[in-house]
Amino acid sequence: MTKKWTKKEIRFLKENYISITVEDIANKLNRNKRSIYNKLHWLGLLKTKFISRSEILKEYYHKNFLLAGIKTATKHNHKGENNPMYGKSHSEKTKRLISLMRTKFKLSKTKLKKLYYQKNLSTIKISNLYNLNPETVRFRMKKFGIPRKKPSEANFGKKFTEEHKRKISQTRIIKNLSKGDKNPMSKPKNVKAWIKSNNIKPNKPEKFLIKLINKHDLPFIYNGNKADLIIGRRIPDFYNKNGKNHIIELFGEVFHNPNKSFFEVPPKRTEDGTIKYYRKFDYRVLIVWEKELENPDAVLKKIITFDGKQ
Repeated sequence: MTKKWTKKEIRFLKENYISITVEDIANKLNRNKRSIYNKLHWLGLLKTKFISRSEILKEYYHKNFLLAGIKTATKHNHKGENNPMYGKSHSEKTKRLISLMRTKFKLSKTKLKKLYYQKNLSTIKISNLYNLNPETVRFRMKKFGIPRKKPSEANFGKKFTEEHKRKISQTRIIKNLSKGDKNPMSKPKNVKAWIKSNNIKPNKPEKFLIKLINKHDLPFIYNGNKADLIIGRRIPDFYNKNGKNHIIELFGEVFHNPNKSFFEVPPKRTEDGTIKYYRKFDYRVLIVWEKELENPDAVLKKIITFDGKQ
């Protein structure tokens, strides 16, 4: 139940709210600070109902400076050892965030878009032009919803020095080394090591299908966390242990169904794309959708029919 204010308490509050801190008033009246601030607001002595930053600072200065015999609390009081951050330092990330918050951005969305797209200025050039941090420009572009250019678009028409061209060439050579058979992940032992290091385990739908297959003694083995069979660049979910070129893939609609997914699904991830991919290696594939697991009997019949094919 809310404690009612007496006339004596209200009179004490009016007479002392300027001279002593809210904390001391709360202790004196046996109330919490929120109650004191709400009453001051109700009496018209505060502009805001709840504890504001200015009121907290006012109380802090009153307690730490006025009661210590200092008449005014100015910025000079925070210099040297009086500064709360004296002897401490912010991390680089914190410094960058503070810089972004303190910077008064002088560019509107229209102006920024014009400089970036029509005048073809980079974020660094825009930041130099307006004496801003490049991070600030990129931060505002993201906030305004202005998409960044691709490297090919940003570099179109630019002239590079021979040194710059050499560095670009080296970068492309390094990228090409990861293609085809030169990619370390094309070797089965590296794939198995990656699976082991990332502690890959079957998810709930896969566990359900594993139990269904084991219960009815179907000739399929789960392969997702072992990579005993790697076909091209893919690790099928299940493979036939009797040597048939039959595999099973368990698909979820979010990642494999273009009509149900909330993002664009690449053709190679779709059901048709997967069937075409495995067909190149002379493998037959059965796609089982997660929603089909709601009817285990139908899934079981589907797998038995698929296994009977030659």
